Amino acid sequence: MLMEMAKNERFRVETCQESACRMRDCPNAHSEVEVRNFDKSREYRKEDTSAPPSVVCPSPTDIDFSAFCKRWKIVEPGVSILNRLPGILGDLVLRSFMVSPEVPDSELTNQLLKCLADIIRPQSRRVTDPASLHEILVSLLKVHSNPIGVACNESGQLAIAVDKQVAVIRVKDFGNEELGLLAYALTFAGLSVIHSGDDKINLTRNFPSLFCDLFERIRLVDNPSEIVYIATDPVEEVIDRSTQARIDAVTSPAPLLPTPPQNSDTPHELNT
Repeated sequence: MLMEMAKNERFRVETCQESACRMRDCPNAHSEVEVRNFDKSREYRKEDTSAPPSVVCPSPTDIDFSAFCKRWKIVEPGVSILNRLPGILGDLVLRSFMVSPEVPDSELTNQLLKCLADIIRPQSRRVTDPASLHEILVSLLKVHSNPIGVACNESGQLAIAVDKQVAVIRVKDFGNEELGLLAYALTFAGLSVIHSGDDKINLTRNFPSLFCDLFERIRLVDNPSEIVYIATDPVEEVIDRSTQARIDAVTSPAPLLPTPPQNSDTPHELNT
């Protein structure tokens, strides 16, 4: 939206009069809350440097979310998810969401879910050599008070969520001795958790059979939450599942993208 305002100073200062307008890329307003006050936007306001900076982040209202959903044709589960986002994240999405005109309207809700997943996804680091593997082994063998999220896909892409980072390992890049040390480190503290039983199956298929009994110490989280957006990139997908396993084991269910409430019209905030 800010980029559009930079190109067109009269962006959304008038209401669209076209009954069949596509809305999403229209420069005019389609809801009352979208109408900008052009005269007020031309006024120069000097910042008060004597006052302390505000730490209160803007929080979109239900009306703001409704206008956004109308313009971008967002349907469930996107509508419920938007209304449950923390204020700062909701404001970021409303100000920055943009999709190419070539994307059909039927894909807009999925594009919104992808946008949210990309924003929320934690920082990851690739483990590709013995030195970086040694670092993750040391990290896993430390005394932890929180669960360690683990996910593995069929091709052997392994994601390990420890603290605020996710280590990504391609199992086939390492030899038996290194994988044995990794299996031991993963199961040493008994804190590793998985989001799906398929993760344990994929671990046993990709690790040498000699070490597979160790994976019995990795448990499935009690109440795995629904992951609303499934990333198409296999690495991003295992990162999301390892992160969600860790979240589910630490707190009450609070998925990467919050699961819409069942049989309830009351929005809930995303746990942070």
